[in-house]
Amino acid sequence: MQNYRLTSSIKRSLLRLATNLPLNIKMLFRHYSILRFESTPEKRLEYIKKAIGPDCNNIIAFDLGANVGNFGNLLKSSYSGLYLVGYEANYALKDYFLYRSKYDRLYFKAVTKDGRGATLNIDGNSGFNKGSASSLVFKPKNMTGQVEVQSVSLIEVFCKEDLDKYSQVIVKMDIEGSEMDLLSDKFWDELRGKKVIALVEEHPFLFSENKVKTYKSKVKRFRKYIEKNGGVYIQWV
Repeated sequence: MQNYRLTSSIKRSLLRLATNLPLNIKMLFRHYSILRFESTPEKRLEYIKKAIGPDCNNIIAFDLGANVGNFGNLLKSSYSGLYLVGYEANYALKDYFLYRSKYDRLYFKAVTKDGRGATLNIDGNSGFNKGSASSLVFKPKNMTGQVEVQSVSLIEVFCKEDLDKYSQVIVKMDIEGSEMDLLSDKFWDELRGKKVIALVEEHPFLFSENKVKTYKSKVKRFRKYIEKNGGVYIQWV
């Protein structure tokens, strides 16, 4: 018991230290899970503001894995003029979506590499949980239901919008493991010439041991690709 208390105390101290570091220092560790230390929307927003810089005009944001719209609401709270596009694979969340008015376009479709039909694994319990946890690539024991869903390709997502109007592009990906198929250079060529801010919630824990190495390698290559082209990569949580 004493060892447990000591360990918990050390962890809490480290979390406080990480949270209170200057933003410039924390940005150096943006490839890692330091955002796990940031428990408030205001703290998370600091990372985005730092990445965007002083020029906050002509921004389009793609919220891939919109859930109930928390991310879109977070952005609009500071950048009311940005153009916001949301995609959510779980159609059941349509009834629970909280911030519909914040989105300029909102689609209840999955985003895949080729727009194929997809099977969505969902938490089949009651209430809100029935429309919350979902994954195209992984089915843990508590996900008891499956639903066929429509999807669009990532290229189609980008091509639906007139990207020539925007100088900066924010892409947030919280798609429960499906990002493994989308972290490929060819999909992102549509954004060449734009400053891209990629916020990716990584999910290596969803894959079997022999696929985790491949997943991490793809993430690393994608990060280097984004940064080589003048963008910013942040591990989003």
